[in-house]
Amino acid sequence: MTDDLLDFKCINAEKYDDTDGFDLFPDCQAESMRDGAITIFHTNIRSFNKNFDELTVILNNYKIKFNIIVLTETWVDEANVVACLEGYDVFLNKKSRNQNDGVIVFVRKGLAVGCEEIHLHGATCLKIDMKLNGERHCVLAVYRRPSSAGDLDHFVQDLESYCLSKKTDRTNWIVGDINCCILPETTDPLSQHYQDVLCGTGFVSCISVPTRVTSTSKSCIDHIFTDYGDTDIVRSGVIMSELTDHYFIVAGIDPLSRVEVSNGIPQNFTIIDKAKVSSLISEHDWTSIKQFNNVNSASVTFIETLKKIHKHIQKRKNCFC
Repeated sequence: MTDDLLDFKCINAEKYDDTDGFDLFPDCQAESMRDGAITIFHTNIRSFNKNFDELTVILNNYKIKFNIIVLTETWVDEANVVACLEGYDVFLNKKSRNQNDGVIVFVRKGLAVGCEEIHLHGATCLKIDMKLNGERHCVLAVYRRPSSAGDLDHFVQDLESYCLSKKTDRTNWIVGDINCCILPETTDPLSQHYQDVLCGTGFVSCISVPTRVTSTSKSCIDHIFTDYGDTDIVRSGVIMSELTDHYFIVAGIDPLSRVEVSNGIPQNFTIIDKAKVSSLISEHDWTSIKQFNNVNSASVTFIETLKKIHKHIQKRKNCFC
């Protein structure tokens, strides 16, 4: 796979030490702007009852207050009593597949939120629909237990059906522990198929560095994917916490890059017509790419064509704020 294709599918994630005062947007000090930007946190907590109190202390010491907090491998379900997180509404799966299963999602209070449990093969999933600062977001929180290649293949099939039916009037996110390594050097064909399905349905990976490291291995099995139109302003990172054997992962849309009402200053912003993108891709004649004998040459041409389509449908607008 060419570097251009990898760049097309991935957002560069930063690595952070787990220190007090962590902030995904250190240059933005305006609380109103920060609160209006989507921010997502995920960790595999490996027992909610064992580790939640310590996680709460860690989160309270961060400067950023996440809009959405996703916890996987919680070892609890709706039948269990779950501690509250001040300032958040809580949602969790109704039934667990086994004792190590479970997904919990905390959403900051005051937001219009809907929650639905989604079936994907071998996985526990919660779909959170929410509205933040006038914009719609849909977050699919997923825990997929370690299992056979056949199970992963069935999961990817179900995931593809989910992605093809997603609503285009909102930004979609897929967040969780998938137990499928997507490090760039991974050669597993099922991992490539998983990434191809997401890329083919408009998603870009926000995490491409190790999220679980042992003395003998490293893997990127905790994922955040988004179909947000302007990936240049999506910020993401891995926080190297020692709370469990998984690092924290985070992502959000940079509030300083968004249009903000202030002082009558004209600002430019970009509008991307997703429907037009889909139409142009469907109507394009891809015959020339099929004629390449070299897969790298075909990939380069394919990426350049997509970039031209993307550039063609962008509209620059001027907003006097």
